[in-house]
Amino acid sequence: DQSFKSTMSNGDTLNRPKRSSVSVQQHTRGGEISIDTVSSTQESMTINGEFATGFYLDKFDDIQSAYNEAMAYGKDYGEKMAAQMDADTLAEVVNAETELSSVTLSVSNVLAYFANAKKALKRLDVNTTDLVAVISPDVEQILTEYGAARDTSMGDDMVRKGYYGKFNGFACYVSNNLTATATLGLATYPTKG
Repeated sequence: DQSFKSTMSNGDTLNRPKRSSVSVQQHTRGGEISIDTVSSTQESMTINGEFATGFYLDKFDDIQSAYNEAMAYGKDYGEKMAAQMDADTLAEVVNAETELSSVTLSVSNVLAYFANAKKALKRLDVNTTDLVAVISPDVEQILTEYGAARDTSMGDDMVRKGYYGKFNGFACYVSNNLTATATLGLATYPTKG
């Protein structure tokens, strides 16, 4: 739902209610039922990021070039801007309430991993009809190898054009802007200098 998009501007805060859970109870005709106390909390997001790009290209340089440099630079800047917005959005994953256990993904376990992700969402009563997964190029490679190894039309399509689209109900998008963690193991304790 992006119905709010046209009304938001820098400095505004988007507030959405998060409703408390409700319960169902056994009912006997003529008997009383317990009334739930419902409440909602606010989830909010402040719109406070403004990004810009710009470049100067002299008209004579553009005229004398065999290439459309203004269009080429515009495309480069557009890609950088998209990557910045992608990174800002995907950084919010650290605020997630649920995470899957860490696993080294491989061709042999990728289907189980996506199935477990869907199961975890269903256990949280998340609507799983329009699932989206943002995956790294490494995961894309694993999905491609998984699909290309199949003796099916799906495998044939992956060999021809690489993996794009849905996998186990997830619409998959590839990004280099995913969060990650790493452990640095030092052989000796570092000293100043």
